Amino acid sequence: SLISTNEIKEILELSGSSYDDRIQLLIPIVESQIQEYTHNDFITGSVYPKGLKLAASKMIGNQLFSKNSGNIQSEKIGNYSYVIGKSAGMMSDEIKELLNPYKTIRFI
Repeated sequence: SLISTNEIKEILELSGSSYDDRIQLLIPIVESQIQEYTHNDFITGSVYPKGLKLAASKMIGNQLFSKNSGNIQSEKIGNYSYVIGKSAGMMSDEIKELLNPYKTIRFI
């Protein structure tokens, strides 16, 4: 996984457990969005660069504290999960700047 719930809470300076379920739901969504934006699966060694943790935390923070954050829906049955939602609010210009060094060329 890109980042843990505890790491996100530490970076965003959150205490308690009131956001834990939502953070856990958002982590794979953010991970997927980062992979799509950078065209990078980060498979090499199965370890994400540490610099991505800040971008991921900011993306999750945007969703947690955005007035329009109720646009994610998910269903999980056993190991199968399905998520739909709008993500425009997650990827600010600041986050894109953090992710740009990790972008790779994609041939179509």
